[in-house]
Amino acid sequence: MAKVVEVFVPIDSRLRFVFFGLECALGVTLYPLETERVFQDCQHDQVSAKSYLFHDSRALRVSGKVEEYEPEDLILRIEGRRSLQDVLQRVVEGADALLRDLDRFHDENDED
Repeated sequence: MAKVVEVFVPIDSRLRFVFFGLECALGVTLYPLETERVFQDCQHDQVSAKSYLFHDSRALRVSGKVEEYEPEDLILRIEGRRSLQDVLQRVVEGADALLRDLDRFHDENDED
């Protein structure tokens, strides 16, 4: 029986870091055209619901969806043979920390 975990991720730089972190943590390649489609759809179609498939194998499925009239968040879903809750949580927390560090770096360098 597949273990399922979901998380809301804003469609911004954070999501790009989450995609990269998942590739590293899970040892898979996410479909690059599909990951980019999320960002394109966010800019050009902010009304309709959308579904995405980022990786699909016998052991792991990474997918996502954007709900109707909710263009700013992706519901990221991972299905696997084992629970990946901890992995997903660490990846999302790492993306958040990286964005905070980048913001701090930009703030410090803007003062000069």
